[in-house]
Amino acid sequence: MPCDFETADCFGTRVVGSHAAWDGHVLDRHPGLAEYQQQVIGVISEPLFVYQSSARPNRRLFYREIDFPAPITEKYLLVVVAYDPVGDGLEGVLVTAYPTSTIEEINLLVWEQQ
Repeated sequence: MPCDFETADCFGTRVVGSHAAWDGHVLDRHPGLAEYQQQVIGVISEPLFVYQSSARPNRRLFYREIDFPAPITEKYLLVVVAYDPVGDGLEGVLVTAYPTSTIEEINLLVWEQQ
């Protein structure tokens, strides 16, 4: 399955995903997401919530509800993107993605779907 991708987040910032991130961070830890690359891209571009990480301020956490099939019981797909300065702006890079049942509200809410 191809896993290099480029999309824009809900803020209009370019986000890229690589084979290394997909295979090494997502699928190694969450092999059940093998068929969810398009959903990961969708979470980045059309999230329900976006939080800024309190532990790593250059990272944003994108959440969207997903109807996962059994045996996955979690409610949300969480996608973590790291942002670095590029030229006059920022560029995001996929760090990881995984199913979760909770939203870590210790982080700062920066965007909510209206």
